[in-house]
Amino acid sequence: MIAAERNFHPTVAEETFKRFLRCPPRFPFDGPLGENARWARQWFAAHGRPWFGALELEAEVRPDHGLRVDGTDMGTPTLAARFSGVASVVLAAVSAGPEAEAEATARWQADEPDRYFFIDSYASAVVSELLREVTRRIEVWAGARTVLPLHCLGFRGWPVTDTVPLVDLLRRRAALPGRLEALSSGMLSPKKSQLALLGLRPGEPAGKGGR
Repeated sequence: MIAAERNFHPTVAEETFKRFLRCPPRFPFDGPLGENARWARQWFAAHGRPWFGALELEAEVRPDHGLRVDGTDMGTPTLAARFSGVASVVLAAVSAGPEAEAEATARWQADEPDRYFFIDSYASAVVSELLREVTRRIEVWAGARTVLPLHCLGFRGWPVTDTVPLVDLLRRRAALPGRLEALSSGMLSPKKSQLALLGLRPGEPAGKGGR
């Protein structure tokens, strides 16, 4: 893998946490809200085990069909158009781990909906920051090549029906830093996980804008 870390805790900006709580950016974390927000951060810091991994794969753009990655067909013509001109792609997997999901379930069963909502939202914010960290590292690793914006599974042109073949592909090619399973519904387990692609276009020759 070109990037992989186990038990990597990203810095979750307050604005990001608020976005997943569906709060305005300037909404104050006072009283019970502030207490729950602090609890979620502290609980996850002590018990969460987030991870990420990324590997480069051969890619073929098939304009009328989709994208072929390492011999696996995926997506739609919309996805192919988004990755036009790539020579390869980076397939990234990130996960907040199963711990927060289990804690959220326990809080719900204990009739503590606020704690459920805050730890569930914080785990979502962790996934968002993990994707940001993976993007940053790939941009550094790619050197002179152009890195296209990250595109997540389930977004436009990339249906979740590709989840099973993608997870199979990951298992064939690499040992992931954490557990990841594809459910028949197209969802991932642990729930707070995501798969994404970053396209790589060849860089400009030296003296032609390359760095």
